Amino acid sequence: MAEIFPPFDGTLEIDYVEIPAPNLEAAKAFYGQLFNWKIGHEFGGSYVSFQAGRLRGGFATYRTPTDRGILLVIRVASIDAVLAQIPVYGGSIVKPRTWYPWGEYRAEFKDPNGNLLAILAR
Repeated sequence: MAEIFPPFDGTLEIDYVEIPAPNLEAAKAFYGQLFNWKIGHEFGGSYVSFQAGRLRGGFATYRTPTDRGILLVIRVASIDAVLAQIPVYGGSIVKPRTWYPWGEYRAEFKDPNGNLLAILAR
């Protein structure tokens, strides 16, 4: 089994993200099916780990969903394909696909628990 927390190598980078998720089942389905994140272990019914590419994290029932503060942005291959699926998995579109002058499209959405996130694609 792979290490949950690899040894610290001195690199200062974001290591772990916790996403508020009062409804763990909705979070697992939404991120697992929509973004193909690997859903990991459940800890005591209040926390579930996930792996999203190189980023590790967890869904936490003890955190409060928010649409303020830090915005997590997820890079996707097709912004239109993901936007079409967000409502299917219980999310809602907050800001439609918008072109930015640096050469990328971005859209914002809320997950089934009410957290504000964004997707980004060229």
